[in-house]
Amino acid sequence: MDRNHPWIGIILGYAAANGGFTANFSVTSVDTMLSAITTQVIEANGINAPGHPLINYYFIFAATITLTFATVFVAKKFLIPYLSNGVTELKMDQKELDKHRVTPEEVRGLKAVKWTVLVFIAVLLFMTLPKSSILRNAEGGFIPNSPLLQQIVPILFFIFFAIGIAYGIGSGTIKNSGDIPKLMQGSLDTATSFLVVSLPASVFVQLFSESKIATVMAVKGAELLKSMNISGLLLFFLIAFLSLFMDMFITSNSAKWVMFAPFLVPMMAMLDVSPVMTQILYRIGDSCGNMISPVELNVPIALGLMETYKVRKTDKAGIGSLISMNLPFTIIYFITFFLMIILWYVLDLPLGPGASIMLK
Repeated sequence: MDRNHPWIGIILGYAAANGGFTANFSVTSVDTMLSAITTQVIEANGINAPGHPLINYYFIFAATITLTFATVFVAKKFLIPYLSNGVTELKMDQKELDKHRVTPEEVRGLKAVKWTVLVFIAVLLFMTLPKSSILRNAEGGFIPNSPLLQQIVPILFFIFFAIGIAYGIGSGTIKNSGDIPKLMQGSLDTATSFLVVSLPASVFVQLFSESKIATVMAVKGAELLKSMNISGLLLFFLIAFLSLFMDMFITSNSAKWVMFAPFLVPMMAMLDVSPVMTQILYRIGDSCGNMISPVELNVPIALGLMETYKVRKTDKAGIGSLISMNLPFTIIYFITFFLMIILWYVLDLPLGPGASIMLK
């Protein structure tokens, strides 16, 4: 029986992870990080717009579905036919598969996670559904502001904290209360890089705003765009494409947003475009550019996997091969994203709770 080329899985995983990493059914650290920078710029420039982590949630939720179909389309029409051409029968190493088999301990841990999530959701619904619940605002709603939106980060922390403990106890990793701080200490090591980036990023945004350079750039940029009569969908396309182009040099989404937000957000606001829309346009370009960026941090990992799973003499695990196979994903993803932008813009749909596309 013929099998598909192993590179198909590598490229699919690379494209989906890098191109759709901002698309998720739940709120992620990316939403929190970018919205924090956006909020700081909004407050520094006195812009009347929301700045909570859910400002892009409706759009990102829908993008998770559309990008899934886009990924399948590119894989079937381009990637699989290209890589499967001339592939001989491949042997599957059963020992390698057995290494990744789910153990009985892990099954018990996953069952504990299931019940923990169900209980947490039930408690959260109890605290949000009744009109007099503590997570609603004084008017009994959620937007434009409410304890639910203000406390979304602590809520996410507690749910993942509960899930981690449940899995640890169920799988036997956590045997007593003393094991919990040890595991938390190990997890904190991975968060150190985020803390290192967050501090200088916050200082940069604050100093950049106080210098008024951002204001000058925003005014000049807005005047230039007005003189060129660029607005609407063409303006949205240029902003998204600028973000994609900059991915060729800088792939860190937070680092680029720290540089772009102080002048891009007020500039777009002067054209009556909400910071919420500016942020989503930035995220679109950033997502699509990651797959074809030669300086993406995951490039060495992808190339290493490609080198390991060669099956033909003609297989060349180089940056050129990686980028060329990901280019169709970039094109289709960008088209998919922009078709969604057109739909949202034409129908004037909110991008998130209380987050409209235009300021007026």
